[in-house]
Amino acid sequence: MQYRVGPWTLLEQRGVLLSGDIERELDPLLIKLITFFLQRPQQIVTREQLIEHVWQQGYVDNNAINRAISELRKKLKHPDDPAIFIKTHYRQGYSLVREVATLDNAASAATPQTAAPELLAHTQVNTHESKQPITPTRSKPSYAWWKYVAAVVFVAVLASAAYTLNGSAFFTPSQTTAVIAKQKPMSRHKVTWKVGSEYVPLINDSGRLLAYSNEKDASGKEGAFVLDVITRDEVAITYKEAEVAALSWQHNSDTLVIRARNATDSSCQYLAIDFTNFPELGEPKPLMECDHRFDYSGQLSNDGRYFYFIRGELYSHYIGLFRYDVYSGTTSQLIAPMADKVGPGSLSLSPDGKHIAYLQLDLDFQVEVYVYSLDTGEIKRMNSPPASFYRNSALDWYNSETLLYGDEKGRLLFIDIHSAEIAKAYALPDDIKMSDISYYDNSVYYSPLSGITYQVVALESFTEAAQYQQLYASDSSEYGLVAHSTGHYFISLRSGRPQVWHARDGQVKQISFLDHPDHALLDNLRVSPSGENIVLTEQKKPFLLDVESAKATAISELAHIPIMDWAWHESGQSLYVLSKSSSPRTLYQFDFITRELNKVRETDALQLVTDANGEVFLFKDKTLVSLTDNARYSVPCELSMSSHVPIHVRDGYAYSMDYTYNVYRWTLTGERCEQVQLPFEILSAVPDADGRIIITRKMSEDSSINRLMWE
Repeated sequence: MQYRVGPWTLLEQRGVLLSGDIERELDPLLIKLITFFLQRPQQIVTREQLIEHVWQQGYVDNNAINRAISELRKKLKHPDDPAIFIKTHYRQGYSLVREVATLDNAASAATPQTAAPELLAHTQVNTHESKQPITPTRSKPSYAWWKYVAAVVFVAVLASAAYTLNGSAFFTPSQTTAVIAKQKPMSRHKVTWKVGSEYVPLINDSGRLLAYSNEKDASGKEGAFVLDVITRDEVAITYKEAEVAALSWQHNSDTLVIRARNATDSSCQYLAIDFTNFPELGEPKPLMECDHRFDYSGQLSNDGRYFYFIRGELYSHYIGLFRYDVYSGTTSQLIAPMADKVGPGSLSLSPDGKHIAYLQLDLDFQVEVYVYSLDTGEIKRMNSPPASFYRNSALDWYNSETLLYGDEKGRLLFIDIHSAEIAKAYALPDDIKMSDISYYDNSVYYSPLSGITYQVVALESFTEAAQYQQLYASDSSEYGLVAHSTGHYFISLRSGRPQVWHARDGQVKQISFLDHPDHALLDNLRVSPSGENIVLTEQKKPFLLDVESAKATAISELAHIPIMDWAWHESGQSLYVLSKSSSPRTLYQFDFITRELNKVRETDALQLVTDANGEVFLFKDKTLVSLTDNARYSVPCELSMSSHVPIHVRDGYAYSMDYTYNVYRWTLTGERCEQVQLPFEILSAVPDADGRIIITRKMSEDSSINRLMWE
């Protein structure tokens, strides 16, 4: 459908407003919002109607509605037509006050369409390429981002080193040299339009079938779809009662690998589906079972014999790269976990099937690009700049000898895997941030780096997980919550910058006023037993915050320590600090009175755990070890990625979660693990003094798959 309102023509399918030479692109939410108004000209639309028909959620923060209306007004503002479009009616709602006309397609002001609507070009930007020839391959890589562990990561900076793994040679290139991103004409447009967050685009080798995944609502539950980009026919992939995610296409075929997981019974399978007779789906063929918590990336070899996948270890933060023999049912490890690295964050098999490219994550979840040779076992680090947050990076194969890497500096890098050097680079438009890419024929399908917000909700009790309510309603993210006897402390972006806030008896108050950039990271919030002081890190730098005066002081004595975790001593006068160095790590104790830093012990601990009474435990080897009396308490729950899954102890119970939908509880002296499942994805689960479980839930913003093309 196409509409004309004032000087604008809305092309709903393309998601743009046109007026002469002016073209403005709308995101999916604004498309739904303006269409709702256009279908009701001159009518007052209430906020309740907008929530029901546009947001389609039970609750929407007023700030979210205000911001969307404001953004729509900006889009409709025209240089030659100053009259208003959207009018606010006090305590009633909003109305579109301009005349609306519905247009036939032939009469619209749209750009003439070709036989393939996805090839329509929209935004023009200047880019320039160097004259080094690289021959592309019409091939399609697989790429699946590590979605669940990503919830705990915000920013980081990677320092690299050389290692020997499983006897494999490790190649380290020369120091990264400056690369000038050249300018080249590019165009882009949206390809998908579903409600929710759309991500991991995967175009097959023929360039016709696009697979992608979708989170349609706040639950975070996944669905997968395959779209014919020529005919626009689309099918949804279903498998029993499971959530389905698209992972990869097998090269030189129309076989798609999916992951089907069922959070109810914790089952998980990798399956292969043949789309040769699209839109008919072939019978799903099981490849292997997976773990629903930390198996997230895999691809079939070109001959179909091997399935390459990434898997994390229980009670560890380590990840390895594995090969499963589909014929024999045996598994072998290709890249072992490294002591001071997390491991591969994703994998992508080269079109000729000889190399695997992956993003290497360290303990700060900082990344670099690596390539593993299936023929020789050699591991190469590519000479590309490190990324400070791996969702700011996107990786795919350009051809069998060249990688295509979208880095966080807004560039597409073409990297020769033999020399490990950057052959050329294209500059991207400033407003394009790529999370995932899939290359085909001088273009990439990509999912934008869409926003994720975190909200705080309270479960009334562990046994009544279905009973929950939102706390501290805000349109901004809240995270890092600490449940203390003096109230809840958390980090919030509600003031525009991350700051520390305190909530008690329904009152929410900002208690820090740190002067830092908007994108600065506050983390590792810990409150002293008395509630008078807080330690936290700002851009990894340790600070002490006096709650009453709001004065923040740098802790210079700890500046040289890579802090993995820390916890207040029960006296409130000193701090335990666990270093992030290679195993064994070092546990220190810092005295705020004497300013002395003393080594306590070497340890393999993954984190420090503090109970409500101030007792501190080391978590290692599936065990909590008290630093007070060395008492040991076995952990009966299987906790994945345990250095990043926080444990909290209160009233004789320990609590944890798995970054999907599950919260775990066990008694310190017991052997039984209890589990409850929530209807949304979670970032943390913290018990408070009122017997509630305070949950930080993940909320993904609407986003669409886009295509960026160049000559």
